[in-house]
Amino acid sequence: MSNELYSWYFSDTKNRWSKWYIITASIVLWLTIWWIFTWQYWLSLIILLLTWITLFIENNSSDRINVIVNEFWIKIWEYFYDFSVIEKYSFIYSWENPIFLRLYLKKSGIKTIDLKVDSKICLEVKEILRNYIEESKSSELTSIEKIIKLLNL
Repeated sequence: MSNELYSWYFSDTKNRWSKWYIITASIVLWLTIWWIFTWQYWLSLIILLLTWITLFIENNSSDRINVIVNEFWIKIWEYFYDFSVIEKYSFIYSWENPIFLRLYLKKSGIKTIDLKVDSKICLEVKEILRNYIEESKSSELTSIEKIIKLLNL
């Protein structure tokens, strides 16, 4: 087993206000009723199924994520990502502050993984990862990501 080069924890809890849940439930209920009245039962079923799956995944996910970097892989929670499956990485900034380490994967399915970081973690992890993976140009949040962050989705 190789030595741990760096590790950190971050919280993955979603702090949503109570009106967010009321608005979301109202939209889901309205769409379900509308699609039932227009005889599009399959759309009603799909939105109810997606809502149930989303709630199930969110309620059963861990609140605290542990990230460990060593000389062969990155371990995120209980999953190992060998450096051979990571194509490149970049740091995503909101204004001048780094908020995410984005890993671009070579695998099909999940293409990127975002890990929360701060300035200290950014500097230390950048020094380690540049020896193993290609660094992509750092960038800011896209408009969609800013909206998602604003709405606490």
